[in-house]
Amino acid sequence: TQLKGDNKGSSKEDVSDTNTALIEVVVPYDSKNKSVMLYSYRNGKVTALTKLSAANSSSVYVDGDFYVDESGNIHIFTTQLGTLAIALENEKSEHIHSYTSKVTKEPTCEENGEMTYTCEECGDSYTEVIPTLGHNYTSTVTVQPTSTSEGIRTYTCERCGESYTEIIPKLPAEETTEATTSSSRRSSGGGGSGKASDKAAEKADTAKTETDNTDKTEKTDNGTNKAAEVYKGFADVKGLWCEKMVNELHEKGIVNGRTATLFAPNENLTRAELVQLLANMNGIDLSAYKNKTSKFTDVNKNAWYYAAVVWAEENNIVYGVSADKFAPEKNISREDTAAIIYRYMGISADTNAKTFADSASISGYAKEAVGTLSSKGIINGYPDNSFKPKNTITRAETASILYNIAE
Repeated sequence: TQLKGDNKGSSKEDVSDTNTALIEVVVPYDSKNKSVMLYSYRNGKVTALTKLSAANSSSVYVDGDFYVDESGNIHIFTTQLGTLAIALENEKSEHIHSYTSKVTKEPTCEENGEMTYTCEECGDSYTEVIPTLGHNYTSTVTVQPTSTSEGIRTYTCERCGESYTEIIPKLPAEETTEATTSSSRRSSGGGGSGKASDKAAEKADTAKTETDNTDKTEKTDNGTNKAAEVYKGFADVKGLWCEKMVNELHEKGIVNGRTATLFAPNENLTRAELVQLLANMNGIDLSAYKNKTSKFTDVNKNAWYYAAVVWAEENNIVYGVSADKFAPEKNISREDTAAIIYRYMGISADTNAKTFADSASISGYAKEAVGTLSSKGIINGYPDNSFKPKNTITRAETASILYNIAE
């Protein structure tokens, strides 16, 4: 132990057990990064010494003061030599957490999941909510509609198996016109043999035809007859919310049915169908693209959608599911539909984009598209303010989007 004279010039030769001069005792100890406490034992009593923050040339020290210098040495001020106890404790340095994540509850179609993050070093943890996945329904016609009975379409979630059904309206009965009636009867007559019995039958048919035609006409305001109007739209959208949109788009040559009379509004839309619809919407002459080469190796050059995909590819409307795959026959999701239509329209992002209850589950590449298109009323969410980005989109929903763009 090194003893130094006090502030008044006392020397170490003056030190004794009874000396009252203030002595500085230097304990050479590496106490860096440690918490230091000192205790003195005098006359059977333990006393904690007072720790100062650092040495100060202007300070006046008193008995029981101490400080730790930059080198870790302990400076003690005392008037009497005695027994000292030094307590050292490592100081706690600021800890940077290193978290690992683990799914502690899997999300389902209707319930949130949970992700737990735990620090590998100290064990600190916290949790985050994983949004619900939402149902991913695919549809199948389980009972075909006829002119006398309704059909049934069954929707089944590919994730959880939940299902529900929807009634398909009856198909309208085939309208009988004067032209088709006459034609069919000429055919059934075998061309006529000239026999009296044939002529009699022909007269009877003619009389019946006139009666039939009279029954199948209606009076106008001025008393004349007109043929009953024939429904020209798709039979399976009649009376549905999408009827007007689908039929008007069909009249403009933008959408077609799965058959001549059926649109299949509740069936899923494929990626190939979407780019074909956009090409139709834009009135593109696709003949110029038929002989070009696509970078997508899964797009057959003989496929009906080949030219439309090449057009969309060249105009940066579609990027594919990978560098060389487009997945043309895959059912397209709602968020992918939004992203492709957003690029097709070439509009600027909306700074006041709409948000949905499940916006967190929308993929990063589609967030701007979904927000902007929804704020402009082009694409809509569901009544519960969800968007269900991963769900497939139906042909009716797509028709609604194209109709809103055209408007």
